[in-house]
Amino acid sequence: MASKKLPMFLGILTSMLLALTLVSAVSLDTIDPASITVPSSVLDNAGSFDITFDLTNTGATGTLDWSASTLTQGTGSISFSQDSINASVTDTITATVTFDADQTGNIEGTIDVIGEGASTHENFTFSVSITETEDEFCGDIFNVADLEVDIKDINVEEGLGDDDDYWYPFDQVEIEVDVENKGDWDVEDIEFEFCLYDLDEDECILDEGDVDVTDEEFDLDEDDDEKTILITFTVDPDDLNEGSNDYEIRVKATGTIDDNDAGTLDGEETCTSDSADIEIRTNEEFFIIGNIVITDVTEPNEDNMASCGSEVLLTADVWNIGDSKIDSDEIFVRVYNRDLGLDEVIDMDDISSLDSEELNVRFTIPEDTDSKYYGIEVSVYDDEDMRDKDIYENSEDDEAVYNEFIQVICGPSEPQVTIDANLISDAMIGEDLVVQVSVTNDGETGSFLINPTSYEAWASLVDVSPAIVPISEGTTEQSLVTFNPTTAGAQTFKIQVNYNGQVVEKTVSVNIAEKTGLLTGAFSGLGNTTLLVIAAVFLILIVAVIILIVKVAGSKPAEF
Repeated sequence: MASKKLPMFLGILTSMLLALTLVSAVSLDTIDPASITVPSSVLDNAGSFDITFDLTNTGATGTLDWSASTLTQGTGSISFSQDSINASVTDTITATVTFDADQTGNIEGTIDVIGEGASTHENFTFSVSITETEDEFCGDIFNVADLEVDIKDINVEEGLGDDDDYWYPFDQVEIEVDVENKGDWDVEDIEFEFCLYDLDEDECILDEGDVDVTDEEFDLDEDDDEKTILITFTVDPDDLNEGSNDYEIRVKATGTIDDNDAGTLDGEETCTSDSADIEIRTNEEFFIIGNIVITDVTEPNEDNMASCGSEVLLTADVWNIGDSKIDSDEIFVRVYNRDLGLDEVIDMDDISSLDSEELNVRFTIPEDTDSKYYGIEVSVYDDEDMRDKDIYENSEDDEAVYNEFIQVICGPSEPQVTIDANLISDAMIGEDLVVQVSVTNDGETGSFLINPTSYEAWASLVDVSPAIVPISEGTTEQSLVTFNPTTAGAQTFKIQVNYNGQVVEKTVSVNIAEKTGLLTGAFSGLGNTTLLVIAAVFLILIVAVIILIVKVAGSKPAEF
């Protein structure tokens, strides 16, 4: 009897244990995607980020198993805010992803949970992009679109500086910057910005509005080539701060993602920047001459151009680019050109640091000066003896010596050219009209430009051969000018001869005839009434001839 009851007892016990197990099991609902919060990006030095989601248990209180949760890309670990859950509740779980700094790309992984006594996994995947550390120039706009800005090249086009190492005031600088879309999304309305930043004064002394920039706004699709931008400017000492030498070139590009494939990031701003240190030397005892202009006072002309015998004014700014005031007894400027007989020494006033004084020098161009370009040398010395050792030099052994060119034009006060013009063809509408132009040169040998003008109302120009005529002194040469007349009647035109900066012209008259036909050619010069009478006579004769032909054709042939 006892042996029969034992199996029954064991069965009942097993059923009770199973029932107890079922009662104590955690029963997890599927994780609602709408409850999941994952950051779109994280800074590369942030160290960690949080993911939150709702977890619902419809079963008994029990423990949670997170051991299947893992990172599939990137290095780090995942921890969770709780490892148990009460019966019939919905809890918000926080998963903290801790990652190693300075990674690139994305951090990706899977959140996976199993409840105590249950075998069903509830899970979801995540992906978070890693962006560069926030920089001062972009502020709180991160580079979520993976733009890249790169200062490729820095060149001193003119001046005393050395490209990307150091500059001096008045250097003409060109900076080449490349902007590239290295991401997978299109970016529109990219705004390019530039700043020359004074690190000592903590301020931007130049921005894109103060310099020449080839492109300030543009789009870059994900498959576009890089955009190259050129920034050009002159280092103006007025923009610099006294005592500052350490500067930074800063550039940035800010745009908006415009791509459906970007998901929730579509429409978000993205920004990236680059920088380069540059020294602007204003701490040396050195002078720079800027804005040299030479003006003919007697016969005003273009700048840096003068005539023989004219009084000329040279003006310039003498800049002290050092960090201390220089007294007047240490500033002497020499203006020199041997061929022009020019050798002036000017005592300057005191000049403070990063300040200037105006230089004014008057001189006369000798009457017998040859027509050509002359270089005028302007130098700054610290002693009036003007010896080589007294000239100012910077730390690179550049001397404070500057040159400006002047074009001297000397020639006869009155033109010494005679022009004759002769018609050597018919003057008729539709026919080439050829004029032989003879130019006699009573002055110096030179080249003369033949230029017809004031003919446009009645003809078109066909040819000038030759247009440039070399003519020796005391000789005459010819050129043929060909027109195509379009309007009859008395017409005029001008022949201009250009030489040695002077222009001589001659007005020529010509009578253009109508194009002749059968009657107008044979009877040209007759009045309209006479022409009508002649035309009538011709008509009568033609009719008579026709009648005669008809009669002859209708008569019988002769018999033999």
